[in-house]
Amino acid sequence: MINAPVPVLPVMSTKGWRFPIAKNTVEDVYSGMTVCKVESGTSAIALALGLSGIDSLSEVLVPAYNCKSMREPVWVHGAQDVLYAVHADLSIDIADVESKLTARSKAILVPHFFGFPQPMRDIKRLCAENDLTLIEDCAHVFYRMPGGDSIGTNGDYIVGSATKFFPVTDGGFLASSSHDLSVIRDRGNSSIKRDLKALVNGLEISFKHGRLPVLRFVFSPFIRMVSRLREQADEVSGATVEQAARQLDHIDRENYGRPMTRTARVIVGFCSPENAVDRRRLNYIRLCQVVAGLSRCEALFPEIPSATIPYMVPVIISDPEETFPVLKRSGFPMYRWENCGRSDCEISNRYTRELIHLPCHEQLTSDELERMIELLQRHLA
Repeated sequence: MINAPVPVLPVMSTKGWRFPIAKNTVEDVYSGMTVCKVESGTSAIALALGLSGIDSLSEVLVPAYNCKSMREPVWVHGAQDVLYAVHADLSIDIADVESKLTARSKAILVPHFFGFPQPMRDIKRLCAENDLTLIEDCAHVFYRMPGGDSIGTNGDYIVGSATKFFPVTDGGFLASSSHDLSVIRDRGNSSIKRDLKALVNGLEISFKHGRLPVLRFVFSPFIRMVSRLREQADEVSGATVEQAARQLDHIDRENYGRPMTRTARVIVGFCSPENAVDRRRLNYIRLCQVVAGLSRCEALFPEIPSATIPYMVPVIISDPEETFPVLKRSGFPMYRWENCGRSDCEISNRYTRELIHLPCHEQLTSDELERMIELLQRHLA
């Protein structure tokens, strides 16, 4: 497919698989822990908060620089999200967290942004001294390197996301080495309807991005029919502005405890971790080399530690009011967190405008990577 859009997240293709399944990827990553495979990373946060006893009288500390899926789980429980400041390298501002603690503070969410580790020793001390439940958000981390940082081993609860690291449309992980998760594990399997929907959605996204041409030829009429039915079923929300401010876009208030679909579980099991680790690091390094030669942007983390497996490449752009719309119109694949909520954190207020997230996942083809580089050089030189 000519000029198919570049995928921001992994999509199903003919590359990156292993046959037969040699080991259980998820259990290997969360070794020594009880792990539950749930609907999404957002759902995993909500479940962790529920197990921590969070209710409408609670406050949960969340980074001021965030995507809405970090705050929605707090709202599910009727609790108040309290935004704490981060430094320019997105490390947690311990002093600001301490200044915002109250008698109602019950938990803190600490994400390893883009796969780069937080100062967990200081954070664990803070939690121990103030009786806070530590939810270690590993949505931007999955694979671990031997001898690397202890990412994903520090929290009372560890949460992860499958959709950011695998070509699936659902899936999250909730793990703990110190808390009982049997109430989550005993919820059974997903429905056949959800399994089939996950498969159809995954194929539809794959076809959109020019993958699996033979299957696209065979199944395109069926996919188009499903898309038309979906469009007919969609309804425009009548939420007020006030309701929309806390509207749940990433989580189903009534069904957030649903398990990961069997479709996603099978796909995760067949993905090659070796291929993912190597390609992500190489793509990250290549993009940082290009960005280093441009005058209108800079990489937030220009150097990548040997043990870090990145989620995306964070890049600070100058003149965002001019450059971001130009990049967007050009079809450049990227994210930007624009709805972080009001806070007194200057870094977050800057980064909502200036920080864009570039894909570096293993499913990018060499042609797609070159297209990205050409657009960066054209618009940010």
